[in-house]
Amino acid sequence: MNIAVFGGRFDPPHIGHLAVAREILKQNTSIDEVWFMPANTHPWRPIVASSGDRLQMVKLMTEEKIKTKDLDIARGGETYTIDSVKLLFQENRNNKYFWVCGIDQLKDLYRWKEYEALEKLIDFLVFPRKGYDEKTNLPKNVSLIKGDFSASDLSSSAIRDKIKRGQSITGFVTPKVEQYIKMKKLYTTHI
Repeated sequence: MNIAVFGGRFDPPHIGHLAVAREILKQNTSIDEVWFMPANTHPWRPIVASSGDRLQMVKLMTEEKIKTKDLDIARGGETYTIDSVKLLFQENRNNKYFWVCGIDQLKDLYRWKEYEALEKLIDFLVFPRKGYDEKTNLPKNVSLIKGDFSASDLSSSAIRDKIKRGQSITGFVTPKVEQYIKMKKLYTTHI
């Protein structure tokens, strides 16, 4: 199978994440599934919601070809993409994996743990982000996903801020995720 792995904090997961996953499946018929894979930790940014809550919210966004993979949360400890990719290949060497990220993350790729080894292991599918030039010369193992990604410019931090201020997040997250956030009273005291 060809799997597009969309790693991230998903703090909270929002409709932009879902829009990217759907667009990947729509544009690239060779991709069999997209897997949301929440990180257990992030090396540069704090995570507000627990790993369990983030995993549950991502599971609420699954569809026929959009799945959830709990690999990083299940193993615990620090999350680094290189370790995640190696574990994916250990689980199933027959799969072809692609790493999904925004074009804005390419500028920081050199900061990723063992990024040179990572670039040799996996191809990247990148989606456009507002303010980043799509005509950038992309490395040979990076493919740009074209399409309307206005929803991908949503920010989990802006959604957390709305919740803290008591503002509606309807339309920014799926109804099931919104219901879960309300039920668990997530993000009411943190940004």
